[in-house]
Amino acid sequence: MTSYDVKSLSFTGNFKNLPVLQSNSAACHPQVIVHPSNLPSDKLEPECVHESSVAQYSPSIFATRMSLPSIDTLIIFPGVMSDVFPAIILPMVIFICSFLIFFLYMKIREANSFDKIPVLKFCKDTFSWGDYIDKVWSSWLEEGNLFLFEKQFPVGICHAFYSENQIWIEGIRIDPNFRREKIGSKLVTHAELIGKKTNALFSYMLIDTENIPSISMANSLNYELSEIWHFYSLVPKINSHYKIEFVKSVSSNLFPYYVNSWRWFSTNEKILSDLCAQNKIIQSSLNGQISVAIVADYKHDEKTLIVTLFSGSFETLSDIISYLQNYAIEKNYERIQILTKQKLSSFDSLEYRISFNLMRKSLI
Repeated sequence: MTSYDVKSLSFTGNFKNLPVLQSNSAACHPQVIVHPSNLPSDKLEPECVHESSVAQYSPSIFATRMSLPSIDTLIIFPGVMSDVFPAIILPMVIFICSFLIFFLYMKIREANSFDKIPVLKFCKDTFSWGDYIDKVWSSWLEEGNLFLFEKQFPVGICHAFYSENQIWIEGIRIDPNFRREKIGSKLVTHAELIGKKTNALFSYMLIDTENIPSISMANSLNYELSEIWHFYSLVPKINSHYKIEFVKSVSSNLFPYYVNSWRWFSTNEKILSDLCAQNKIIQSSLNGQISVAIVADYKHDEKTLIVTLFSGSFETLSDIISYLQNYAIEKNYERIQILTKQKLSSFDSLEYRISFNLMRKSLI
């Protein structure tokens, strides 16, 4: 009696000269068991013999390679063999077909309008207040690069925004029933590969500082913490007690990033110069202290104003906040969202919401 590793076992030759094959574990499935006509039954372990697996097939030549992952080893008994071809091949056909069906329906593709309903089913309770995917879905479809992970049906999404030399990764959502399968990592890697083809140098993503699983995923993909940002909401209202001016020039040292539609963009002198020309950068100065803000529309929600803020003092920050509240009323904004690297002083109508890790990865 000899034991063989089933993954390397092969037979070629005349069918009647082959040995008897028997699984050495009664729990294995599928069983490859043959009951030979000339081998006494007391030579076989009774619990391993299943008459239903006895093959009755008589080809003259038998040539195949065994590959049954569910069986660790086979015990080979010497002796003349009954016909085993169907007992070996049939389980293999079933296994291979199941394997192919599973993997043919597991892929990453671009989402389309028909995917919205099944995707939103697992994008309802992402945060304590719900989710925003339903509000940005149409815009992301129009922009393109809304990637979907499919296992016969959608189980994960991720959107990538490509701009100059960087990628902004956003909206990673995984069906709770399919988490811990590295689906998020596969979607991010897919987005990065596309970015590399367009010569992107860096990839960014924003993660809640308390979202440990997502931070661990980002770290596993070699993302590093770049900065910590804080999100505040501000209520619009009439407020004329402020003194601000539109900035004519500003250094990128003050604003290495600015936020537009909840995407962080690296700045340079040209970008900041263009924003100044559009009167998008305001400042308040008093006693040598300066507070500066970049104002931008939220393209996915026309009623939201997004502000990137640098605070220099309580007094100058008060001027900026008063101006933003009054500006929002004049322009019919319903909400003001402020993103800053600093913890802000307490003001009426200003509410701290959440903090984020800005994660960065070099693609070169």
